[in-house]
Amino acid sequence: EEEEEEEEEERKIQKQGFVKKKGEIRGDIWKERYVELWTDGNWCEYNEKGILLNVIDISLSQHICALCDCQFSIVMPGRVFSFVANTQSERDHWIACLHLHLQFYSNENDNDNDNDNNEYEYPIEAAVYMELKENKEGCWDDLREQVEDMAVLELIEFNTENEKKYGIRIVAIQYWWNINAPVFDINGAIEMTKEFFARGCFGSIVIRSHLSLHLMHKQQWIPYLVIMRTQNVLECYANVNHIDPVVTFDFNQLIQ
Repeated sequence: EEEEEEEEEERKIQKQGFVKKKGEIRGDIWKERYVELWTDGNWCEYNEKGILLNVIDISLSQHICALCDCQFSIVMPGRVFSFVANTQSERDHWIACLHLHLQFYSNENDNDNDNDNNEYEYPIEAAVYMELKENKEGCWDDLREQVEDMAVLELIEFNTENEKKYGIRIVAIQYWWNINAPVFDINGAIEMTKEFFARGCFGSIVIRSHLSLHLMHKQQWIPYLVIMRTQNVLECYANVNHIDPVVTFDFNQLIQ
């Protein structure tokens, strides 16, 4: 117990500050990140809300590169992380601190990476699946960009006994460059995915909801998944796993 307390006391922040990080999905977008480089070699990134987005184990880094225009990169197995500092001297200081960790941990990291990919399958409606698959208005790129610091996304479809179902496979990618990555990061990616769909508006979808329509000829209310699109078209789906709507209302005809 005394040894553990001593280790905790020795773990301190070596350097901290703001940098901008290059997006992986859209390389022309740079996002501001607050970064802490700890004495144990962990590079921790936070967003503007103080949420931990990523932890990089610098001991696993292959290269630390100085680039032009105050930029620098951390080359990890499977991905290159690119950053830009406010000034060249600030960039050089980041690089110097990172190189110290590389020298210290050189040839010392003999741990086996036995962590399994942390995965989660998020169910979605068939109409939403097609929207994302066709990347309408860049909606699939938008969603992937939101979670790119935490996970990679994959559209999936699978057959059950009765019908085909659709979803998004969320895979935490942090384990590729950090042996001791915290498990809770997959939950952050799941929450961001939920928030994306909670907005209702993405791609050509203005809003989607579950409503009941009254069918006069049957004198009863029937539940439908209802989607309103930017083209002023309302679509009604009898089942969330159906790709084709059973009823379509074109409001453009009413406007004319």
